[in-house]
Amino acid sequence: MKGRVSICENQAYLRRRARELDESQTERQREKEQMEADELAISVKKAKANEKRQREQEKAEKIAATQLIFDLDVIAGMTNAQLDEQLDAHRQWDKQIPIKARLKVKAVKLAALLASISRNSADNKSGNSNGGTTESSEQSQLPVLGEHRDDRDYDLDYDMNMH
Repeated sequence: MKGRVSICENQAYLRRRARELDESQTERQREKEQMEADELAISVKKAKANEKRQREQEKAEKIAATQLIFDLDVIAGMTNAQLDEQLDAHRQWDKQIPIKARLKVKAVKLAALLASISRNSADNKSGNSNGGTTESSEQSQLPVLGEHRDDRDYDLDYDMNMH
């Protein structure tokens, strides 16, 4: 039984080794490095969130500044970028306009914009103000043109209609 160590010797060795590790402060250094890495990750995440919030605010301001055009002749001569701006502006209160990723071709964009305008004009003539759909009165109503609608309201309405 030459290779066996007694329990007392084993515990003494473990205590001695633990003291050596404590004195070298490797664990404390590792914890310090981990805290610094965590703080860096948090600051990067906050910076990204601020940048995203700034981009969303700039986009909302751009959409709010967009003048809605209802003249069919002017709309027919618009470029893709102008159609995108008009669709973004209409999308604030017309939930039936497809998302931008689904509107890749100019003809489809033009058709979606014209459909939105016709729905809006038909709703205004008939006195119906909920986008031409038969939604319950609990859901938000189509705002008067020129009013700004918060994106969170749109997301909530979209989620309620999808489920």
